[in-house]
Amino acid sequence: QGGPEPQTRTGVRPSVLLAAAGLILAVAVIGYALRSEHPEGSEESAALEAQTAGENAARSGSAASEAPGAGLGVGRGSPSGTGGDLAAGGDAEVTQASEARARGQAPRPGEPGRAEYIAAQRHARSVARDARNAASGGSPRSLEEARALLATPAASSEERIEAVDQLLDQGLEGEPDAPEVANVLESLREAALGSNVDVSIAAIEALGEIETPASTQALGDILASNAPESVKLAAIDAITSLDTAGAAVALSNGLRDASPDVRDEAAWGMSWVDDRDQSALSVLVQAANAETDESIFDTMVSAIEDYE
Repeated sequence: QGGPEPQTRTGVRPSVLLAAAGLILAVAVIGYALRSEHPEGSEESAALEAQTAGENAARSGSAASEAPGAGLGVGRGSPSGTGGDLAAGGDAEVTQASEARARGQAPRPGEPGRAEYIAAQRHARSVARDARNAASGGSPRSLEEARALLATPAASSEERIEAVDQLLDQGLEGEPDAPEVANVLESLREAALGSNVDVSIAAIEALGEIETPASTQALGDILASNAPESVKLAAIDAITSLDTAGAAVALSNGLRDASPDVRDEAAWGMSWVDDRDQSALSVLVQAANAETDESIFDTMVSAIEDYE
């Protein structure tokens, strides 16, 4: 209600400090009572002290893990909430890869296999484009024909995705600053903002292959729209894959989204893109101050620290 409570200079919230202090005081009182009942030096006393010490250590570790940013000491690339395990000597890459599989998502930026994933996805889309173009049996559509097909309400999803393929081919062949490429990007942006989710995601994937800041800006527009969650998550993935100038600004459009997954993925992406736009940092700080989900708040804090 009203955002997370303020933190101390150490980065730990006052409530966490009070909780830890209360636990320590309670353990001390229990220890005193036990020592009074079992005189020092007896075997029973030694066993009870050892048990108390173990419980104290476990409780202290639990309280420390609740502190915002508790896992940040392991450096960039630790998913929120896993830092304690990794700092204790766990295999960071295995843990991150396992969590990616458990989420049922592609590897996030910074996670093992990310570059291979992007390359494999692009290769698979290229093979699929070639197959669709070969199956069509006709010559490739012109830019105007492909754009008109995308704007035709009666066209099927397959026909529109085929038009997206042909727009992508033209976008990859042209010079990044050419007017024809600008027209391709605008057409793909409009297709991504349409009501057909399959066509939207195909258009977003196409934008994610045309490596130009204008493509990143178009993806940022999609992230700021009322598009479904799945479409916005695809846009975030494409923005981080491109990692061009303007990536942080584009990702910042998702920091106040109604979807927790969109907010979390946008913040995570801002930790990894090379862009360090200060206006995007300001949006990130404001979003963190307003965030009520503890896990997302931790991700945002990590992203803010990575900006330094």
